[in-house]
Amino acid sequence: MGARFHSNADRIAAPRVRSFWFHLAFALLSMLLLGLAFPSPGWWPLAHVALVPMTLMAGWAKGGKRLFWSTYLASYLWWLIMLGWLIGVTGGGYAALAAYMAIYYPAFLLIWRTIDIRFRWPAVITVPIVFVSLEFIRGTFLQGGMAWFGLGHSQAPYLPGHSTNWLIQSADLAGDWTVSFLVAMTNGFIVDLIRAWLAPGATRLRAVAPTLLIWIITYAAALSYGYQRIKEPDEANWPTVNVAIVQTNVSQSNKLGGTQASLMADWNLMLDLTRQSMASADKPLIVVWPETMVRVPLNPEMLAVMRRLKEEGRSDAILFHDQIAALALKFRIHLFVGSGTMFYDPDLKKNSAFQYLPTGEQAPEYYSKIDRVPFGEYIPWVEGWPWLKRLFLKYLSPYGPDNDYTLTPGDKRTVFLVPVQGSDDLRVTTPICFEDAFARSCLALCYDKLGKRCDVMLNLTNDGWYPGTDQGYQHVQMAVLRSIENRVPMARSVNTGVSCFISSTGRVGPFVEVNGKVQEVEGAAVHPMVIDPRSSLFGAVGTWPVRLLMILMFVLYGAAKFMRKRI
Repeated sequence: MGARFHSNADRIAAPRVRSFWFHLAFALLSMLLLGLAFPSPGWWPLAHVALVPMTLMAGWAKGGKRLFWSTYLASYLWWLIMLGWLIGVTGGGYAALAAYMAIYYPAFLLIWRTIDIRFRWPAVITVPIVFVSLEFIRGTFLQGGMAWFGLGHSQAPYLPGHSTNWLIQSADLAGDWTVSFLVAMTNGFIVDLIRAWLAPGATRLRAVAPTLLIWIITYAAALSYGYQRIKEPDEANWPTVNVAIVQTNVSQSNKLGGTQASLMADWNLMLDLTRQSMASADKPLIVVWPETMVRVPLNPEMLAVMRRLKEEGRSDAILFHDQIAALALKFRIHLFVGSGTMFYDPDLKKNSAFQYLPTGEQAPEYYSKIDRVPFGEYIPWVEGWPWLKRLFLKYLSPYGPDNDYTLTPGDKRTVFLVPVQGSDDLRVTTPICFEDAFARSCLALCYDKLGKRCDVMLNLTNDGWYPGTDQGYQHVQMAVLRSIENRVPMARSVNTGVSCFISSTGRVGPFVEVNGKVQEVEGAAVHPMVIDPRSSLFGAVGTWPVRLLMILMFVLYGAAKFMRKRI
């Protein structure tokens, strides 16, 4: 491939590679291994070696320019493939998002390379420090970040028959970044082994001993901790609550612009699925519908307007509210439903979850989604420039320039109460849509300054934008880690799937499954959810550990750059 190597006696295994194509080949190999670790096929062990080729190349590269552009090219291709489920939603947004996300892998290599050259610490330490810090930045900053494809996500179950594991239990220490750190450590450990193997024989043992000791101690501690956390639950004596999840299979085109007949057919089917779930041997106390499947606003302000219009013979929209209330009353259930929320100001719209009580009344408080999806639920940066906003809507939004779907964020993290016989009231929160994909969102719903404030999370989601794609399985993996982080079980009701139950230890199932399919089918599932009384360290300290790790990375990088100038 035209690579030229130059030995360096004071470095362990430090050939120098100049060829752009050699750089690109190693980057593509890493991207291939990394892609295969996620659904599908979801070969999760590959995540433990995926970073090795590109990291070795970063250490061998003659300079940073070829390293950056070769890795950026491979990374951009990777993101285009992995985010392929976005093509049908917004082609322009898909390409732009992939272009931005592609920066992080070459940034990882350049920062790690600088730190490695100057400090020569074992890669088992420096690789996770740099990689996880950038993963945190990517998933947190710039309009809320894009947390998809965290390295640790690959280790979580997502299909019927998958079991939870010891390694991912560490997510309750410092979030899913703890799992990413452990996986990145193994990559760094292998890098150290390869560099030691390439070194002269007399230095091999000295080079590998520290990294081997660090890796063994850390993994032994993590696996022991995980084993204990899975073993602890006393499910026979912990309280349970029977929950039903309803999965609809409504295409997004029908949801946005269906005929009156199709809308009513979808509505009646959802009512029928709810009634069918009542026939379960484990009669549910709680029933959950997907996000915004009620097509009219249900907030009290608009209900009052619609009731007045109905009395005047000008609307029958109140029918939906009345049927929901009658259903909750008939079966004596707590029915959680998703709908849009509107006010007298037509520009004030929210995405909300409502609780209907066994009395047929609507609970006095509802929850409105706080963490909105950029370009899907609001257009960042350009609100003050209408002409520029129209361009963003035209090229980066799924709705087009004439349909501004901007939502107003909620301002309160509502905790719903569900009385349970023989126990304290069950505290329920309702992360909506992608809020279960972000650690910060579920953390704020589950914990406050006084401690744990939630017993069950009910996720109302509409994945009808991406039917039948791997996006649904990737979404489940992130939801699994949210349950472990907070030690709170979750029930997911998802239009088009994947709808399932997740225990506080990350066990998945049952799923809404029809003839072996969990996507693009409709159905319902009922399951007794076990309430975990335990709290998590993550609930107490939040993201501070990974923020400190990020600060450490910047300090090391800054010191390395300073040392470089002085040398």
